Amino acid sequence: MLLLRATLHRKWYAPGDNIKAEVEFQCLANEPNSALKSRFRDVGNSFGAPVIDNSSISITASITGRVVCTCVVDSRLLQYALAWDEGNVAQHCPELVDESTSSDCRVYKLCCSDDFALAQDIPLRLGETKAVSVTFAVPDSLPPSYKGRCLRFCHTLLLKVSYHGEGEPTSSSNVRIPISVFSPQSVLSPLLLPLCFPMDNFNFRVRICVPDPPQPFGVDEHELNDVVGSGLSCRRPNFIASHLAKQRTPLEFPLSFAGDVVLTVVVSSTTVMVGSSLRAAFLPRDGCTSRVVMVQGVLEMLECTFPEHLQRGVTCHELPGEESRLVVTQTSVVEEFEWNLIGRSSVPISIPFSNINYYASMQTDAVTTCWQLRLRFLWCSASRLKEFSSGFRSQLPVEEEQPELVVPLTVVPPPNPGHIPRKGITLEVIF
Repeated sequence: MLLLRATLHRKWYAPGDNIKAEVEFQCLANEPNSALKSRFRDVGNSFGAPVIDNSSISITASITGRVVCTCVVDSRLLQYALAWDEGNVAQHCPELVDESTSSDCRVYKLCCSDDFALAQDIPLRLGETKAVSVTFAVPDSLPPSYKGRCLRFCHTLLLKVSYHGEGEPTSSSNVRIPISVFSPQSVLSPLLLPLCFPMDNFNFRVRICVPDPPQPFGVDEHELNDVVGSGLSCRRPNFIASHLAKQRTPLEFPLSFAGDVVLTVVVSSTTVMVGSSLRAAFLPRDGCTSRVVMVQGVLEMLECTFPEHLQRGVTCHELPGEESRLVVTQTSVVEEFEWNLIGRSSVPISIPFSNINYYASMQTDAVTTCWQLRLRFLWCSASRLKEFSSGFRSQLPVEEEQPELVVPLTVVPPPNPGHIPRKGITLEVIF
């Protein structure tokens, strides 16, 4: 058996970044319980099976790689084509197709590197491990990683593994290593994909390195830039994200009943960075005839598109806003909250955006993603609240009318990918 272990040097990247991946492969014994046998082979057990020396068993392995970036469009929902040249469609380029891709989807190539050899006919003894690393760059106009209802942007390091034991036929398998990409540019302005893609002549600047002797995984960011090359396009996305993160203007939303302002919602900023938190506060006003007793919150992400992109028969509601021409194709409830306001003069809240898998806000000519915080206010008269607090009522009668407030949010990626733990998730596959 062959164990393949692949790790990217960071958890996510920005367009134009330099990427390093380390690939290790190890020869394992064919018996599933061989590890258990080896653990007890020194124990005196006259009834046990004799221990067989497998040091002569070997596997010959070859690994080739390819960087593949695709746009996957669900043709049942959208009539959007990145390029009409059928040579860019998946059926004419099979390596672009993920096994999970539906037959109703059209897969378009954004960019794709040539095959590069990481290992060629490398013999491995039982327990022996070999390592190789590859560094490459990605285009600075790359859209962010995204998986929605209508469209997906997938960026992948595709490894083709071929191996065979002594006297055995050759077997081959594909391993897909997803590359997570955030695009600060797409937060500011729409990415016009047909102007940039398909990108057939992009230089990925692929470099292969075989450590001798093998070194522990880890890479210095400056060293990586020296190997692959770095330019303004690699640094500008981080500057854009930092600039957006500093645009923090507190906003106040007054809530009125019968002409009286009974509550004010204060939001520190509607720009939220992935890895940080949205901070706000509820400020009830005393002396009013009505009182808000509870606030229910829903954090939502919306996938939107233009009406002309919808297939016939697909109906969607319009995105609220005076200047918006978008329609909402999917609403995803990310998290739900409840805050109790009874007997409290102020209620500060904090909504974490610490999940690195959250998508940032995105604008393209095909789809747009929006975030919003939907607040619903439960209220009652001040006299009934006083009776409830005094114990004269066992239940608090809440009015049926429940006004809502929708706070639009702009979610931006962290300002610098290097600020997060360097090592990405390790993918292990046994063949």
